[in-house]
Amino acid sequence: MCDGAPALSGRLAALKRSRFGLLLVFCLLPFGAQAELAGLPAHARLVAEEVEPLAEPALAAGPWKDGALPAITARGAVTRQAWQIAGSDLTTAQILDPLQRSLEDKGFEPVFNCSDRACGGFEFRYGIDVLPEPDMHVDLGDYRYLLMAHAAGARKDYVALLVSRAGRRGFVHVTQVGAALPVPAVAENTVEQAAPPPDRAAGAARDLPAPPATGKAAPGTLVQTLSETGRAVLSDLRFEPGSSQLAGADFASLGVLADWMKRNPGKRVVLVGHSDNDGSLTSNMNLSRKRAQTVRDKLRTDYGIAGERLAAEGVGYLAPLVSNASEAGRMRNRRVEAVLAEDG
Repeated sequence: MCDGAPALSGRLAALKRSRFGLLLVFCLLPFGAQAELAGLPAHARLVAEEVEPLAEPALAAGPWKDGALPAITARGAVTRQAWQIAGSDLTTAQILDPLQRSLEDKGFEPVFNCSDRACGGFEFRYGIDVLPEPDMHVDLGDYRYLLMAHAAGARKDYVALLVSRAGRRGFVHVTQVGAALPVPAVAENTVEQAAPPPDRAAGAARDLPAPPATGKAAPGTLVQTLSETGRAVLSDLRFEPGSSQLAGADFASLGVLADWMKRNPGKRVVLVGHSDNDGSLTSNMNLSRKRAQTVRDKLRTDYGIAGERLAAEGVGYLAPLVSNASEAGRMRNRRVEAVLAEDG
């Protein structure tokens, strides 16, 4: 068990095995009572942390709806952490499940949980307080959120978990609010620099994502893919390296998307730009956002879609479809995806 109040460079945490056969480790000293929380794989790494001795964060307690995000205002010591799990094939549900079960074992009860579209997609993601990229990456089409509470006399303590993934890397964001500072301990207790994306790391071939089965959609299947999964790649768009300008003038996918939006006037779409891994994260975040803005502008001017129904964001090289090791792969990764937002 985890003794006393271990510092980040302190004692080893106790080890447990999850029902997925992974060695799990994660200890907390939460909220005035010692407790152990098994949930993260042993090779998970803490890449960023913020600690506030006293704060009043707003914790999402419902899905984004009618332009607002229901929230609980908690008060107490606040710790925010970003963890990464490299080389992981676990789904977001498989990452979150052992964390939730461990919290329940310690008396915490679920307050609210949701996944990507049910949460509110883009609006929910950007309505909550999360440590920034690249420490915490959130795939708008593949994330889960969980808020849990523990009654401690007249006070309630909270843990909010946000889980996502990109390729074969898992991302976990933990927000803990309580009367006493929660202090995590793992077998190698150091805050590490965020790892580079898979294609920029040594031995990248072992950590590359396979193209998602529902990610790339030809124009004929774009509407079905978007309706069923909440996201679709606008697969016929092409961008030159380092450029936000479209290579060409006519794109069937934009016509299909525009027709669908005209038939469904209550639908809104977030256009998410992506880049290859040539250059810095900052420059690629800016470039991918400009690519999304280019597509947004084309849908407005050439296809008559109202600007308020379209948003544009960029995630740089953090969510590649395929390896960036070849020019063909880099070309596929220079793309824009359509992601369903909350109905307007």
